[in-house]
Amino acid sequence: MTKIHLKFAFFLLILTISYGCGIKKEPVPIPKPSYEIKRIGEKVYLIPDKDVVKAEGFVKKGKYFIRIDSKAFCFRVYHRLGRSQRSCVDEAFRDLPRIVREISEDELALKLFGFDHYRIYRVSEEGQLIPDSFMEIKKQTTFLNRRFSDYVVAVTGVRGSVESDPVFIKVPSKEPPTPVPPQEVKTVLKGEKIVLYWTHTDEEVVFEVYRNGVLLTPRPIRVTVFSERAPDKPAVYEIVAVNRFGKKSLPARIFYRP
Repeated sequence: MTKIHLKFAFFLLILTISYGCGIKKEPVPIPKPSYEIKRIGEKVYLIPDKDVVKAEGFVKKGKYFIRIDSKAFCFRVYHRLGRSQRSCVDEAFRDLPRIVREISEDELALKLFGFDHYRIYRVSEEGQLIPDSFMEIKKQTTFLNRRFSDYVVAVTGVRGSVESDPVFIKVPSKEPPTPVPPQEVKTVLKGEKIVLYWTHTDEEVVFEVYRNGVLLTPRPIRVTVFSERAPDKPAVYEIVAVNRFGKKSLPARIFYRP
């Protein structure tokens, strides 16, 4: 047997052994839990990326884990596949940012003192700080837009990895716009009924209809048509547009004579 034949036979033998016994693959490492930790005053928030099932000493509230403890401490966080990781947080401090507020027609200016770095957080309708929704502020003055309804933010001062207790700030609403009056108001008689119809440029408004000052629509209507039994005497009809802020337009009037 030649050397080439010997080499080929040896290769076939190795290939047969490999397939017969199975080639072992490298084991896939168990992933570590992925998360972010925030110390905001006495509260410590653990914000998981995914697959975190438990954090020692924490209570799960919604999509966050929360622990109230002003002291420095360490804990373990567990991945759903069993791997854990150790983390530590520093002690809380008592200082709060000092805030001077100046209000204008469209903005609320916040002048911030006591820290070199601040964060402004959104606050839920239940009044809870939302730890993963914030703005970084590295200047003394910042401006918040006033909306057509009140809202609340939480301001913290930052030192290293620790933030102060939040200072909650109410941003007052600004005067909402007044809707324009209904346009092109007309009437038509259909049998014993009078039908009023009109147009409006804003599809989100609703309407109130009055006859001689008496409200005919206890619940505002969304359609641009209204009908009732035709009155026996002359009457003045008024249609008022109402926007989502409750602001009413000037009335659009039309006179009816039987």
